[in-house]
Amino acid sequence: MDESAAKEILDRVIHEHQRWLQGRGGLRADLSGVDLSQTDLSWTDLRLANLSRTDFSGASLMHCDFRGADMSRCRLDNADLAAANLAEADLSFADLGHADLLEAELSGANLSKADLRWANLSRVRAQGALFLCALLYHTDLRPADLSDANLTGANLNGARLGGTRLQGARLGRDAHWETAAAAEAPAEFVKAG
Repeated sequence: MDESAAKEILDRVIHEHQRWLQGRGGLRADLSGVDLSQTDLSWTDLRLANLSRTDFSGASLMHCDFRGADMSRCRLDNADLAAANLAEADLSFADLGHADLLEAELSGANLSKADLRWANLSRVRAQGALFLCALLYHTDLRPADLSDANLTGANLNGARLGGTRLQGARLGRDAHWETAAAAEAPAEFVKAG
């Protein structure tokens, strides 16, 4: 299939999804397993879409609305998700290595076992998000809001935490943050059982 035919099909899927979201018929978008790497979908509304296992590596997804979407096992490495809304999205097992999530909304999102190594999460809002066993190695979290987030088992080694809001955030005994940037130790964390 040539590139223009693929774009036409993608545009049709997104149009039908918009109709479905508005309650005017249409179909919920199911792009599970589709290769959308390097695609520009900035400002697209994909709320509640099935995007599991979709390859968005290197894609431009700025200002996209992914609220409540199933993005489990997605490839989002090197993707630009600046100011994207991922509230309540399922990003479990997703690869977000080197992704740019500057000022993204992640409140209530499930990032359990997600790979966020070297990602930019500056000024992210992630209140109540699940980061269970997530890899946040060398992630920039300055100054993110992780209030009430669950980071049990997360690896925060080398993470930059300066100014990060951590009120009510939880770390289990198996979390790793020993080498988080100096003077940025998570003193506000509530140690879980």
